[in-house]
Amino acid sequence: MGVLLLNLVKWLAGLAIPALLAMYVPRRWLIATLAAWSLLPLIVLLVLLAGEILRSPSELAHTDGILMALLVYGGFLVVPWLVMSVMGGAVGLALRRPDTGSQTVTAPAAAPAASPPRDAPARPAAVPPPLSQWRARHVGFERDGLVLDGLDVWGSKWHRLGAAAVNLPHPAHPHELHRFEIYEAGEGRHVRRFAAAELSNGVWGFYTGSGADAPPGGISADGTLGFENLLPGPTERDRLAPTGRIWRVATGEVLADGSAWISSLVVPGADGSLLFALRHFNNDALFRLHPATDSFSVVGELRPDEPLDRLADSVDRALRAITDRAHRNLGLRLSPDGSIRVELASVEWSNTHWVNSPRVVEVATGRVLLDLWGTDWDADASFPLDRSVALDLRRYHFGGSCQASLHLAADNFTIFEDAPAPRVVGPIAGIVPALEAASRRSSALAPRAARTPRPVGRRQLLIALAILVGALAAIAGISFVVVTLTPAPPPPKLSTVPEMPH
Repeated sequence: MGVLLLNLVKWLAGLAIPALLAMYVPRRWLIATLAAWSLLPLIVLLVLLAGEILRSPSELAHTDGILMALLVYGGFLVVPWLVMSVMGGAVGLALRRPDTGSQTVTAPAAAPAASPPRDAPARPAAVPPPLSQWRARHVGFERDGLVLDGLDVWGSKWHRLGAAAVNLPHPAHPHELHRFEIYEAGEGRHVRRFAAAELSNGVWGFYTGSGADAPPGGISADGTLGFENLLPGPTERDRLAPTGRIWRVATGEVLADGSAWISSLVVPGADGSLLFALRHFNNDALFRLHPATDSFSVVGELRPDEPLDRLADSVDRALRAITDRAHRNLGLRLSPDGSIRVELASVEWSNTHWVNSPRVVEVATGRVLLDLWGTDWDADASFPLDRSVALDLRRYHFGGSCQASLHLAADNFTIFEDAPAPRVVGPIAGIVPALEAASRRSSALAPRAARTPRPVGRRQLLIALAILVGALAAIAGISFVVVTLTPAPPPPKLSTVPEMPH
């Protein structure tokens, strides 16, 4: 009875340990961990064989003896171990689930709300895009004749989207944070959405969402290139972003097609150029087309301009480089003016919890403005102003969050904290300790939401139970086969007893 209980405990331990490994080991180490656990008996088997050979070399001198030893050790040790490891790992994968705990973030301190124009009724509330999805468009006096993406702003009636608002930097003074209300104006296909705030007496600032100024199609200023931005149709459920395409007007030759990318967009510039913005998962690729010189440049790289006929090859090379497995944990954000690169290193800090740590680089000089690689800082990057970058920053392990802007023109940074605290301004060289201090203040003041892990479903329990029953049945079957194939020892031969002397 004691031997049976001991074997039962060993079987359960052999199933439970790989199950726990499969449930809690981070995904990037999961395969290596389970493989190492499963191969442990091979080392034990080699040691036992070596000891058996040293102890009884005469019995293992023949091939039959070696095969018999392998059969016995493999049947009673290696094979059951492998079966239990596989079944235990399957149980753990069936019960594995991501941790859905989250952290509550309080909104930044808001400035007094700007007064909207008259006759601006409020529409139902809408959730505003985050800071990383806005781009500064204009700052000027009221009634200055602003035309925003074809919309006569001051000649149209604004409709405020309920209580929707977002805190954004002053377009001319990035160290100042203002509360921008969200509006819509125009009718039908010409409806435009923008954020506006009266920054001072009679002075207004305007933001639009990233890519909001991209028209559905058009022709370059010199009339040589045509472009279109195709929005996904109602039947394209697997595609959520637009697709850009560029061609020569005279011949119809397609110069570039972004259909292979997750997102692609053609944005005409005020100088007559076309910006071809592509994104594939976490990586950007930007190409600036110059129709007047029939050339293009790769934004964010110090390379000479190339002829437009090579644009398709350059776009394909960029996609191959992004999809290369060697770069699968690297991301890239590029400023449209080509002044800043934000390189993101993706690291799985916990089970299915990935952190994108930023490294900010000035393209012209190669100077590293901010390096948070190897830390628990997670970031979203955007470029609301020229020669500047905005980062939405969160700390995974230590907690805390803030928004930071780096400005090349002034060589300084501005930190806007989620906690009620004044903004922090300083030289770029001192941004890391300032972020650490902001993180500590935010972590101390921001409440944490209780972790609410998703309960294990009934189907998961049934699958785990089926795997356990299958594992026990497999181990029993293997043990039966091994015992059946093992030959019984020959019966002992009794020697005759000599007669006793009379």
